[in-house]
Amino acid sequence: SMEQGHKPDEFISVAQLDACDEMLKRVLAFASRP
Repeated sequence: SMEQGHKPDEFISVAQLDACDEMLKRVLAFASRP
């Protein structure tokens, strides 16, 4: 969230990384369709 971002101790949770990974997989699958 923006509340935790852009601070010296900012972080990204594993759950956020997992969600990003799934979204990117869907984007790649969509983009590789004929």
